[in-house]
Formats: sequence, C-alpha cells, structure tokens
Amino acid sequence: MMAVKVKNSLENTALELFGLDASRVQNISTSPGIGQMLVEVTLVPAFPECPRCGGHNIVVFNYTPRVINHDVLTDRKCTLIYNARRYKCKDCHRTYGEDNPFAMKRQRISILTGKAIIEDLRSPNETFASVGERHHVSATTVMKIFDMCVSYPVPVKLCRVMQIDETYSFKSDDSKYVCMLLDYDAQSPVDVLPSRKKEYLAERVSGILSAQASE
Repeated sequence: MMAVKVKNSLENTALELFGLDASRVQNISTSPGIGQMLVEVTLVPAFPECPRCGGHNIVVFNYTPRVINHDVLTDRKCTLIYNARRYKCKDCHRTYGEDNPFAMKRQRISILTGKAIIEDLRSPNETFASVGERHHVSATTVMKIFDMCVSYPVPVKLCRVMQIDETYSFKSDDSKYVCMLLDYDAQSPVDVLPSRKKEYLAERVSGILSAQASE
C-alpha cells in the first residue's frame, strides 16, 4: 500500500500537527474554514496479527469515522476525522481495531491536547472551566483527563502538621468543594478528598496509620 503524496502545504502542516510521518498515512485531506480546520486521515494498513489466535490471514473488515478534538492551533478549532480501520481474522473470525495513535483512551480528544490541558492545569490561576474553554472541550472532560493523568503518592506516615482546607472545584454528588490535605512543613499536597466529611477524613487517616503500622 503506497503512502500518501502530500499535495499542498496545508496537508504538510496537518502531518506536522499530528506528529505523523507521511509514510504512515494512506490518505489525508484538509478543509479550512472560519474559526476551524477539519483534517480527515486514513492510515496505511498494518494488518497486525490476530490477538486471539495469532493468525496472519487478516483482511480489512470495515472503517469507523472517529471525531477527535486536536486543539493545537491558537486561532481556530482543529478537528480530526480519523477513519479507524477494523480488521478481521479469516481463521477465527475475530474482528479488532487498529492502534489509535491520535486519541487518549476512552476520550474524543487527541493525546497532544490532553498533554496541553494537563500543562495548563499546573497554573493555580486556572480552573477546569477556563482550561476547557481554551481547548474547546467541556469542564467535565478536563476533570476526567485530570483524574486519568494526575495522582498523589499514598503517604506512609502522618506529617508533623497537616493543614486541611476546602476549595471550590466543581459540583458533585457530595459537595461543590474538595478537601485539600497539605503538609505544613513541606508546603506540599498530601491528598485531595471529595469533601471534608468525617467519613472521608477518617478513612484517609486510618489508611495512613495502617500503612505506618505495617512498616
């Protein structure tokens, strides 16, 4: 299968935006518009071995267009239409999808957009809503990405002085605030709890004491 021949500078720019080598792309087209740019891409088939039987008698089963937000342009929204290929093993009849190099797992945004969102959230002046607006996604999507990518190490002992405070985050079933646990001496976060309700605090402190006792 021949790789794509880039026809214009806009298509070449699209390849660079997604970090793709032209040899991996079977077809790419661009459709610039007011305030947005659409990019449609189909990758060169790889015909990977069957994950069930390990067979190599593989054919293309079908294509499923997947819409992915790829917000790397500062002046417009960039949307990728990725024609995701499904393969079929002619030996065991298993169907399976090709590896998706564009999107985060279970998300409709690109990996690079997810990284940009996490980088923006490093600023204490940013909120989920402000970052979502900048990257053309909802605040809920930003929260999901944060939960997927960010975690605090579980402390094995209590710090000398622990600060407890609430900060507005988003409305959940428990509260519209989250509870911040901070190490006073190190001035670093210990954990973030859904709220400061007694059951959450008791469970967290109990877990730390149990870990400390087992050392």
